[in-house]
Amino acid sequence: MKNKNSVYIMIGFDMETDVGSSSTLYTGVQEGTPAIIKVLEKNGARGTFLFTGDCVRKNRDIVEEVHKKGFEIGCHSLFHEDLGEPSFVSSSPSKILEEELENRLKINTTLVREITKKDPVSFRSPKGFGSNNLMKILTKLNFKIDSSYIQALHLKRNFPYIVSEQDWKEKGDGSILELPLFAFDIKNRSEEHTSELQ
Repeated sequence: MKNKNSVYIMIGFDMETDVGSSSTLYTGVQEGTPAIIKVLEKNGARGTFLFTGDCVRKNRDIVEEVHKKGFEIGCHSLFHEDLGEPSFVSSSPSKILEEELENRLKINTTLVREITKKDPVSFRSPKGFGSNNLMKILTKLNFKIDSSYIQALHLKRNFPYIVSEQDWKEKGDGSILELPLFAFDIKNRSEEHTSELQ
């Protein structure tokens, strides 16, 4: 970071069924994505589009268009399903067993790779349900970035950090960079956090 007064905004889009786990429709993806691309291009902005595997299967043309425009494509699980430790009470019946997780993420990764011709490096867990096991699998699958930590729920981390191998919600010596989601503490940036980003 060259200027400690600079503000950086990370923009990510969860590409999933309408209303997360409550629908099988992709109206938002099909009708909204072209509008999002137009706004980003008009403003010279970049963004990461995190696709579920099912969304890739059913909306290949949209994924190809996002890729063709040069935006990053990441993963968002196979379906919009509960993967890790719940951060809040979920009414979803789609809790994934720990032993299912790696294979589902491999399928999501393969579907994205078929279009981009490269391994995705960014991931966001649906609903922000992360876990230590999820971080181990992401590391094994060569992901570099996760954005599952919801600051408004965990109330601790406002700034990017390298996850601990013992507790993904803590800073440590792991290999995944965590980009907290919904982190708004711009007014109260401390020198400690500013120096972390340099």
